Amino acid sequence: MFEALAILCIFILLSIAVCIVLFQKVLREEHESRLSTSRIKSDVESSVLIFGATAWEEGPSPELEARLNVALEIANIIGPSNYYLYGGIDEVNEAEAMRKYLHIAGISDERLIADCLGENTRSSIDRFAETHLNFPAQQIIAISSGYHAWRIQTEGRKHKLNFLVISPKHSPEVDNSKVHFVRLLSEVLAIIWYSIPRKITENIKTGSTTFRHQIPNFFIDKILK
Repeated sequence: MFEALAILCIFILLSIAVCIVLFQKVLREEHESRLSTSRIKSDVESSVLIFGATAWEEGPSPELEARLNVALEIANIIGPSNYYLYGGIDEVNEAEAMRKYLHIAGISDERLIADCLGENTRSSIDRFAETHLNFPAQQIIAISSGYHAWRIQTEGRKHKLNFLVISPKHSPEVDNSKVHFVRLLSEVLAIIWYSIPRKITENIKTGSTTFRHQIPNFFIDKILK
């Protein structure tokens, strides 16, 4: 009994240590991803990926709009490029909402490739990797919220893709400390989840109502409230 309890305690302590290390890494990469035009090369062929977030009938949510505005700022630096818009379908088609927003803002429709089957980070990168084989670019810019940066880079390397991740300096989910903490903790759990072999996880739903999103919310609401 004592040995089993000791093993359990060691496992819990190691798990906490791993989560702390991952949390710090996510924070560092988030800081590095904040919009810095000096990191973008203006004289090479580029592709731009934009990862989706919630959209409504009237348009993108503030979080998604912040990502799209980063794309518009980058468009002034790199010139004509293809924009790959990945998002799922919840209330509305996120990818289509992104396409409409960017088209109204002045980006040519023929440059906007909307894909509603890229419903999460992994599937979006998988789908882009297939496209990239036919339409390679020297510079691949990925736009998302900063807490996603490390996972995007890690998944990209699995396809031998080197993403330059750029995120908004300010967005609602980052400026609100409670929401930001929940997103960071969710990201740590997502990184752990992505480390599990895909054969085990590929048929398991990981949407916004699943464990990695609900555990951080429970932690905030019940413990830190």
